Amino acid sequence: MWDVAIVGGGLAGLAASHGLRGWRSLLLEEGERLGGRVLTRCQAGIHYDLGAVFGYDPRCVPFQFPRPALIREDEPIAIFHEGALHRGNSVVECLRRAVSERPARWREILAFLREERTASQLSPEAYALLNGFFRLIHAGELSDYGEDAQRDVLHRFHPAHYVDGNGSLVQAFAERIDASIRLRTRVLRVEEGADVVRLRVLKRGVERERTARYAIVATPARVTQHIVVTWTLADRRLLERVSYGAFTVVAIGLRGPFLEGLSYVATPSLPMNVLLKQHTRRPDVELLLAYYGERGTRRLRGKEDARIVQQVLRGLRTVDPGFSRDREPLFTDVQHWSIGGTVLSRECLGDWRGGLVQVSPRIFLAGDYLDVGYPYGMIAALHSGQRAAARVSEALGARRQRRGRS
Repeated sequence: MWDVAIVGGGLAGLAASHGLRGWRSLLLEEGERLGGRVLTRCQAGIHYDLGAVFGYDPRCVPFQFPRPALIREDEPIAIFHEGALHRGNSVVECLRRAVSERPARWREILAFLREERTASQLSPEAYALLNGFFRLIHAGELSDYGEDAQRDVLHRFHPAHYVDGNGSLVQAFAERIDASIRLRTRVLRVEEGADVVRLRVLKRGVERERTARYAIVATPARVTQHIVVTWTLADRRLLERVSYGAFTVVAIGLRGPFLEGLSYVATPSLPMNVLLKQHTRRPDVELLLAYYGERGTRRLRGKEDARIVQQVLRGLRTVDPGFSRDREPLFTDVQHWSIGGTVLSRECLGDWRGGLVQVSPRIFLAGDYLDVGYPYGMIAALHSGQRAAARVSEALGARRQRRGRS
């Protein structure tokens, strides 16, 4: 019997595994790799990310390790609106320039930013502009989210990234945990019994049972609610309110400059949400990343990768007319994600303010959607895994002490 079984090898599961070093731990991952939505690939000597594309915050990593060099992208930003680029060093500056000839529209945007007007009260143009910046990282639309999350529209990103990608963090975790790792193992059922947690797993077409004293389920909410048997009605309803948006990332390596003087462009009138530029370790090559949210990803279904790449290049030529049609990409890559970031609806944000960690005496949860601060992204995933590990470690330590006294 294992001391603890951890279901899910994303950042939350890896953080939980690290926090439980010294205990007999089993880490079960359905996919062929660890890392979840952290996916780094390499072509032509250039590492790039196809999931979480912004560099992780090292302050949230529970150990020190030699990190690769960080490349900051501090150039101005822009929004493409009515056939023109409107540049600025902040979101507000870009929005003001986009409606500079329509004072009434600017007053409308200001009223929203001051929380004097809701998204549903905006004109179509004002909504499209604000939604354009909001969808830089969110898979859903502005109106799908609660008021607290809608404030993200003001966030001006400095999309720093590591030359070796975020995959270096996954590798660092893998080197520092002592859990027994089982890849390509699907967990079908997690159920608490008498003094034990029973896990039904499927590997290579064969079902088996694994047992552990405790379990941490670090999978997306929609997966968790189907595999965990032990629920209170209130907890199950909480998870049912958590939804996700699909998204797609397209990476294109290009020789020579493009989007000169800009780090990213919000593109509300184009099929993709945003075009980002990243410098690389090669001075002659820059990386173009295109991000599609839920709506754009639905429209891509059935399209071959080559057609998607051509759509992105057409979008780049629309935004940057100086980009030559004759420039051939050095490499291309396309990644679709059916489960992306949490859609932080009003109901979801309200439900999770207290944070749900434990659904039964021996079953704990982890995942970015559970973070009590901001339930989204890498930082939230790391925090939730560490928190769940601390609770399980405390329970295992108390058990050991009781056995020592008996």
